[in-house]
Amino acid sequence: MGWGGSSDPAWQGQSGPVEGKPSTRAHLHALERSSALVAFALLSAVCVLCGRADADPDIYGEKSQDNGVCTHENCLVSFPGAAPSFPLVPQPVAWALHAQPRRIEGWLLRFLQICYVCGKRGATITCYGKKCKNSFHFPCGHENGCVSQFFGQYRSFCQKHRPAQTVQAHQDSQTSCIICLEHVEEKLSYQTMVCPSCRQAWFHRGCIQQQAFHAGLLCFRCPQCNDREKFLPEMSSLGIQVPARQPAWEAGAGFTDMYQRHSRCDASLCLYAQGREQAEEEGPWYLLLCSSCAAKGTHRRCSALQDITATWECEDCAGVSTGKSRL
Repeated sequence: MGWGGSSDPAWQGQSGPVEGKPSTRAHLHALERSSALVAFALLSAVCVLCGRADADPDIYGEKSQDNGVCTHENCLVSFPGAAPSFPLVPQPVAWALHAQPRRIEGWLLRFLQICYVCGKRGATITCYGKKCKNSFHFPCGHENGCVSQFFGQYRSFCQKHRPAQTVQAHQDSQTSCIICLEHVEEKLSYQTMVCPSCRQAWFHRGCIQQQAFHAGLLCFRCPQCNDREKFLPEMSSLGIQVPARQPAWEAGAGFTDMYQRHSRCDASLCLYAQGREQAEEEGPWYLLLCSSCAAKGTHRRCSALQDITATWECEDCAGVSTGKSRL
């Protein structure tokens, strides 16, 4: 349930943001309401910024709790002023209001802003469009065509002011999404996008977002022309979130062996008293790996090599029964 779903008195009262000096009665009353609102969130499992308990990482990012404060990752990074130098709720709200009233005042008043999408309080994100005062919750914006950028200043835009593609691209008849192979709209839109480089790869917003999640920052590129130079900046500006992490296909156990150095003597007869799995840092029992494949190894002594031999090739790579060594 989002903000506005509680019967607590803090949810009642004025329907819009409060204007005025901090000394005015209305302003102080507003701070009391917003502090009660935040206190409610601190005592529950809902995100203190959007008021939802949902935990879909593809939409909200990771959900975390720190000192009793629950936040969605994407709500947090989209919230103006939530930089590391400005902790979100560093102390209990009541103490913060007493000790740092000027610093926390603006933060609390954001909870009185009305979301232009759902009409409820707690809209902490404001459109960056010129002179635009539309505010919204991150999930409300996500569901209704708003755009939040996940780089630079982490700006957000309402439907009216969101960035759109301007590239001139033409479809063939019955163009399909290059990722899911389902039909796309006949022209560019919020949901239908195209690669700005090749102008041939059309895809749904949801499909390219899933690819970004799986590819990560280093591998995200056009699925058809493999362009990255134009593709990454444009997709990012349109609200596609590209996480700064390794590709999902490298994070699983399937690639674990690729990052481990071979550490076993594969000679037909290993002479080392400590066994095939052991080696010394120098001398006759130093383990040499094949200089071509690095998938096999030998102690110098086990392949009748000199103690100063620096490289060696296994039988498969050298093509001779004894292998080949080089000083």
